[in-house]
This record gives sequence, structure tokens and C-alpha cells, in this order.
Amino acid sequence: MLFALICSDRPGSLDLRLATRAAHLAFLETYQSKLAHAGALLDIDGRPCGSLLVIDVADRAEAEGKIYYTSSGLPRLKYYLDEMPG
Repeated sequence: MLFALICSDRPGSLDLRLATRAAHLAFLETYQSKLAHAGALLDIDGRPCGSLLVIDVADRAEAEGKIYYTSSGLPRLKYYLDEMPG
């Protein structure tokens, strides 16, 4: 089932977006099998201001998923206590 994820950058975060772009792309590469389409959203001046990801997953629960972004702009996976090793 395809789901569209529309991610908007915080205002004034272009420098952070550009500085973390390589890490962002590397993270998305690990989910390549679930990405149907992905790309940057551009503002009226052609600068990146967000992302559009179309993912192919089993259901809405999987689409809502476990991805979050740290305050430094790097993507990470959420873990819940019952999923922690040990």
C-alpha cells in the first residue's frame, strides 16, 4: 500500500538541511526497498524546504512508523522499551 509522507522543514533551517543532507540520504538508502519515490520539496525560489516520500508498506501503522529527527537534524529510529535489546 502506498503512502505519501510530506515533511516540511522548520523556517530558517536551510543551512541545517544542507549540512545534514549526506546523512539524510544515507539514512533513506537503508529503506530503499520501501521507497517508491522520494525527493525534495522546493520553495518559490527553488530552495529545498521539505521532502516528499512515497513509501510502499503493509499498512498505515507501518507508514506512521518509527522515524524521527534529532535536534541536529539527523534521522533516527524510535525504540520503545519492549523493543530494546536486553
